Amino acid sequence: MGSSPHGPAATAATRLTVLNCPSEGRRMSTLSHPGELSPLPPGVTLDLAEDWEALPSGAALLSARGIERGEDPEPTLDVWVHLERPGHALGETLTAALRPDRDRGWFVEDPVFSVEFGGREWTAVNATWGPPHSPSVAVHLAAALDRGAVTQVVLVSGRAKGPRIESDYAALQRIIETVRLTEPGRD
Repeated sequence: MGSSPHGPAATAATRLTVLNCPSEGRRMSTLSHPGELSPLPPGVTLDLAEDWEALPSGAALLSARGIERGEDPEPTLDVWVHLERPGHALGETLTAALRPDRDRGWFVEDPVFSVEFGGREWTAVNATWGPPHSPSVAVHLAAALDRGAVTQVVLVSGRAKGPRIESDYAALQRIIETVRLTEPGRD
């Protein structure tokens, strides 16, 4: 009766049943969230300036943008959390965060530096690109949380461009300096 490009439906269902049958002596593992390899994300808190608003975050954990800019571009701030193997180098996270901008004209990456906010050390980098009359800037900060079998990497990314770049970048810095992380199950 039914078939698919991968063979008759009945055969495929039978094959799956046999491969996944615990009575055949195969140990089945469980994949779950939250779980050892997929812990709950940390709590993240940032204090926004008056002319900023929180946004639905999509795939990010948190998102915000500057408002009341008229025709000027809006600065953005996003917080991402992803999982890595223990011992992950945060420099790799920052390199990946800058990857989309590296091919832009006049790209300049500042040296990576460390800073402490909210009692936690962050690894950070700034980058600029674009012609001198219309530059763009990005700031990325990453912190690692040891969660046993995995490392949770929290990445805070801010971007600004346009005629208000200096004041928007200063606002990004002030907002980022308020970042606080709370690990689930720890206070």
